[in-house]
Amino acid sequence: MDQTLYCNLTSPYARRVRVLLRELGLEHDVQEEVVDPFASPRNLLDRNPLSKIPVLVTGAGLTLPDSGLIMAFLLDGTEDSDQGWPASRGDWSAATEVTLAEGVIDAAVAIVMENRRPESIRFPEQIDRQVATIRRVLPRFEHRIGAQGGTASIAADITLGVALAYLDFRTPWLNWRDDHPCLDRWLSEWVTRPAMQATKPPDGPY
Repeated sequence: MDQTLYCNLTSPYARRVRVLLRELGLEHDVQEEVVDPFASPRNLLDRNPLSKIPVLVTGAGLTLPDSGLIMAFLLDGTEDSDQGWPASRGDWSAATEVTLAEGVIDAAVAIVMENRRPESIRFPEQIDRQVATIRRVLPRFEHRIGAQGGTASIAADITLGVALAYLDFRTPWLNWRDDHPCLDRWLSEWVTRPAMQATKPPDGPY
């Protein structure tokens, strides 16, 4: 079944889908088309008028314009019911972990976007607010990883791994590893997975 994933190689939202595809062994079934969402290219707008990535177009012509939707579609399509999207199988604890890890990505991207505004119209308060969000969330995962060695689902593991890697990539000045030794050790091992290595972002915008 031919499928196309519209993505950007530095986007953490696209990366978590790209990692999942490789973890499920589906990377060869999906063609990746790299686009710049900020340029609003026609091939992206035709599939997602929001001009956001990632977007998955399935072989049946279904268009999924959100990383969470795509991950749910992919996981719910696996034969292993225990590996499905947490909310789909009523695992609200695991679903909460996914949402919290997504929130770290959202906050980090907001910091990056704000720092790219001209300094004269940049809002330090916005950056401070997003930093505070990250600093509130990470201790929860520090405790979870320290106690259990991982999260409750592959979806949360992937989202958390991509979120932490994005912090290293775009906001190294946060030095998040200093106060979170369990997360530090966990990520150092997680990034060695072939799926993470294959999707390591090049240095570039977004």
